[in-house]
Amino acid sequence: MIANFISFIRIILAGTLFFLNAKQKLIVIFVAAITDFLDGYIARWVRQSQGSGMWIDPLADKIFITCLYVSLVLEHQVPQWVFVLFVGRDVLISAGYLFMKYKKMFGNFTPSFVSKVNTCLQMLYPMAVISSTYPELFMYLTVTTTILSAIVYLFRFLLSYWLSKATRIPTYG
Repeated sequence: MIANFISFIRIILAGTLFFLNAKQKLIVIFVAAITDFLDGYIARWVRQSQGSGMWIDPLADKIFITCLYVSLVLEHQVPQWVFVLFVGRDVLISAGYLFMKYKKMFGNFTPSFVSKVNTCLQMLYPMAVISSTYPELFMYLTVTTTILSAIVYLFRFLLSYWLSKATRIPTYG
């Protein structure tokens, strides 16, 4: 319950990003990063890492990251292709997850290590851009982990799909 509330804070913060100056935006990004860590930590600590938190936390991440990058693209601080890549990865993951749920397939939906690194870098990259601290380095690191993360999820989806086909018992008659 507390972890979900913290995730909702991130969703509320996302809406403020379009109205903030650079210094305020840095603070909001930092607070959002802290809430991303805290909601997961608290959910594990109170053993509530199942149920609604399984979708509220990633949804809050996607809403915050999307709003953050839309605001930065509108301010011409981040290239549009970077935004398209980040959103494309999220669309791939969401579509794959929904397809697997629809087909009642099994699979590992927990975030991979590279995906956790990617989320961290997607928060750090805008901070680097706004503060002019190695923005190109952070851009290429984040783009790399975004591509690697998409590949990991695609592999997971394809493996789960293949395994679900391979383990089906044929029906005759």
